[in-house]
Amino acid sequence: MRDLTGIMLAFLMVLTILNFFVNVASAQETVKPETLTLTVYPDGIVYVDYQVTVDPSYPRVNITVFGKTTENLIVTDGEGYPLDYTLMDDVMTVDSLGVYEVKISYTTKDLVTKYGKFLTLRFDSPVDVNVILSPNVSLVSLNQVPVSIQQKGKQTILTMPKGLVELTFEVVLAVKKIPSTITISVSPLKVNVGEEVTVKGKITPPQANVEVTIIYAKAGEVKVTHTVKTSPDGTFTDTVKPDAGGTWTVQASWEGNWKYEGIASEKVSFEAVEKRCIIATVTYGSELAEEVQFLRGFREAIVYQTFAGSSFMVLFNNWYYSWSPYIAEFIRQNQQVKPLVKALMYPLLGILHFAVLTYSTFSFNSEVGIILAGLVTSTLIGLVYVTPISTVALMTFKRKLRQPRGGLLKILTVSWILSLCILVLTDVLRASEFLMVSSVMFVVLTIIVVGIGTPLILKSKIKTLPNFSNG
Repeated sequence: MRDLTGIMLAFLMVLTILNFFVNVASAQETVKPETLTLTVYPDGIVYVDYQVTVDPSYPRVNITVFGKTTENLIVTDGEGYPLDYTLMDDVMTVDSLGVYEVKISYTTKDLVTKYGKFLTLRFDSPVDVNVILSPNVSLVSLNQVPVSIQQKGKQTILTMPKGLVELTFEVVLAVKKIPSTITISVSPLKVNVGEEVTVKGKITPPQANVEVTIIYAKAGEVKVTHTVKTSPDGTFTDTVKPDAGGTWTVQASWEGNWKYEGIASEKVSFEAVEKRCIIATVTYGSELAEEVQFLRGFREAIVYQTFAGSSFMVLFNNWYYSWSPYIAEFIRQNQQVKPLVKALMYPLLGILHFAVLTYSTFSFNSEVGIILAGLVTSTLIGLVYVTPISTVALMTFKRKLRQPRGGLLKILTVSWILSLCILVLTDVLRASEFLMVSSVMFVVLTIIVVGIGTPLILKSKIKTLPNFSNG
């Protein structure tokens, strides 16, 4: 009975071996992988992942397996459906009839030899292979020059040419990083919308030339994110111009490095005050009036968004808000003057529409656009508001002004050209304090040149101009 059992087992074993060789004989010859990727982990385990293109007319295909022992073996077609296979030594026979692509992945310990904290990956690759090093694995040596080296997050990816691949790595144990701190301050704590706020900060211990992310937010909504780099002593500076009124918060952070932990600062707040169009609001009865919204939009969406415009508004606001509250109060108490004020403001609204059109035309360079928009605005204001007054004054005092007035016009023209040159220069140099003065000088001189120069030119060209008052 025992002899019979032994004979049967021997027979079954022979049948199994014959079946394997029949399968191998009827299979497509061993094919190379199209792509091959090895991920090396600190414990010496290698995750193997590769893809093979096969002939769908063959019922089976033979594929080389790298490593004698495999774990977590998965074999699928190109769409992820599992395929049947048999494995003997380093040859895998996969049932691949009708399949164009075979994907194989598994883990193995056979490709890496460990010597203390050093790992050596050694195998013969039939194609270029991507070797991915996990974050705690550092390359020590390699037997040939890589085709490429990439950094993806915290992983290093080496593309090695086909043939013998021998790489030695060192296992780097994770170390506890040193805590760091980051502090910031804001100045000033209260500004007008569109005016500049300066943020200064420092990383301790000092970190030179590292990136700091600064987030400016209003009512919890992220508005602006800036990135700056630290100086050698760990300090950094940034500026921002708030585009809306209310309480803003500022927070700075850095990611840290191999030695120091990253951290975020405490939030610091400042107040942005939205300047009102006082006279227009009183005249039109509400801040929501179309005319008031247009004036505010022109100021905040155009003027404040440029360096030259913001600089001009600093002195303009000081001048305007020094007297406008009294005028607004007078209009509020004397409602009968509203129609007159509206009549005076309508030309200004039309002028500013021309300014918006000019700025939009040259919006490819906002600084050029705002200077030209200022030129158009100042010219039309001088023509509409000043020229009639200067013309009447010229006619009224014509006898006292019989002396040649060409010298005055030349002085005004030269002064205007000089102010334009200074304006452009200070804008290019970003000299904010000088730009505040030069921009106001340019606007005022443009209004004066147009307002006074127009009747002077007309008088010199039209000899009958002095006789208008005589009919």
